[in-house]
Formats: sequence, C-alpha cells, structure tokens
Amino acid sequence: MKEFMQKFVNRILAAIISPILLYFTYFGVVAIYNLLTPPWDNSLFDYFSILYMFAFFIVSVPLFILVAIPVSILIDRVTTKFRWITYPIASGTFGALLLLFNFIINDRLDMFVFGSIVLYFSAGLSFALSIIFIEKVHLS
Repeated sequence: MKEFMQKFVNRILAAIISPILLYFTYFGVVAIYNLLTPPWDNSLFDYFSILYMFAFFIVSVPLFILVAIPVSILIDRVTTKFRWITYPIASGTFGALLLLFNFIINDRLDMFVFGSIVLYFSAGLSFALSIIFIEKVHLS
C-alpha cells in the first residue's frame, strides 16, 4: 500500500509539472517555427505570458489529474518499460476521440486537427518524462 501511495503522489506531482513542461516546449517550438518561416509574425509572443501560462495551467492540471493519472495506472499495470511511447499513444488516442466527439456533435472538424493531435501527443510525452524524472530523483 505504501508503494502504491508513493506512485500516486509521484503521478500527482507529474500532473503539476507536466503542464509547465508542455507549455514551454510546445510554445517554444512553435515560436522557433514562426521566427524561421515567412511571414515573420510575432503574434505568438502575445500568448507567451504569465497570464496565458496561468490560464493554460488552470485548464490542463485538472485534465492531467482526471485523465492522465487513471490512464497511467492502467498502462503501468500492463507494462512500465515503454512509458515514453505508451503515454503519448494513449493521450493521442484520447485527443482523437475528443476530436471525433466534436465532429459528431458539431458536424465539423476543427481547423487545427493536426496541431491538436500533436498537442495531445506532446502532453502524454511531457507526463511520461515528468514521471520518469520524479522517479529518478526519488530513487537517488
């Protein structure tokens, strides 16, 4: 029971760290892409602020807690070897199901379907890397 509680606390810490990691990596990559491709538009930097990060954090932490923690527990019951592959696949599948649900309800697809799926895969990868990092720090 003590080991389960420690893993659960690690997952909660990862759910708090993952949105920050996701925010900086995703918007950093998009910012570099926008700076290197014409037309050189700096409108992305309007979203790169503390207020936007706080709003992103407020929305994404509950999703990480309500979706990523139960799914990660289920995945870890099957295997713990390939977390950095299985977590992004699971979050990408969840994102694809949300987009399918959006298509069924609204009878249209979002304009940024590819970007949304990449964001979901990135969220799963950031959660996996956060858990791996927390476990490495905890063991050392």
